[in-house]
Amino acid sequence: MVLLVPLDMLKKVCLLFICSALIACNKDLNYQVKGQDLKLSDEKTCKIQHHYPQLIGLSDSLLQEGLNRYLRETTGLFAASANCIKDSVTTDLTSDYKLHLQRDTVLSIELIRKAKQANSKEIKETYFPLTVKFPEGYFLALEFVLNERQWGKMTEYLKKWQAKWPKQRRYNEDSYIWGDNDLIPYCLSSDSLILFPGGEGENQSWQRHSIALKDLE
Repeated sequence: MVLLVPLDMLKKVCLLFICSALIACNKDLNYQVKGQDLKLSDEKTCKIQHHYPQLIGLSDSLLQEGLNRYLRETTGLFAASANCIKDSVTTDLTSDYKLHLQRDTVLSIELIRKAKQANSKEIKETYFPLTVKFPEGYFLALEFVLNERQWGKMTEYLKKWQAKWPKQRRYNEDSYIWGDNDLIPYCLSSDSLILFPGGEGENQSWQRHSIALKDLE
């Protein structure tokens, strides 16, 4: 079962600085991430191919089961397959994922849903980011990763990103106020913070923006 810890509780704990949180470890990890493939539908008007990650080897089997269910179902391909077959709606969907960071203490992974638009070669992508703290298994709030100074730099880069295309690039600026309770969707890699503007308080977004960690130091 995935636990969601209130932000005010997280703020009572010492902040984890990015540089120290991302130090590579030479020992073997205590869990693995394996890709799974499912062809949910291969009809003429209903093509759905699901490629998603699953965790193997976590000592907490209930946590592993909860996370795996989330990773398997959150992109909505199973529901789309059922609706496609039932209602005969033309559908062309695939899913994929990017493993940004895998440590014994944190997992950061981005699920991607790709929808091919009807009568077009255009593919619309929807992103579902997830960053989990182990061994507790809660979603790691961004304020638990950045200190206040780093947070200020992050918002400066985000405003510059938005200013280039103000009509297309929209997000809730109020959610990026230090101390606000809105959960901000993000991922961490060894060298970047990946934000998903427009998905504040949600688990999905249609935008993504990467900021180099060295620029937040």
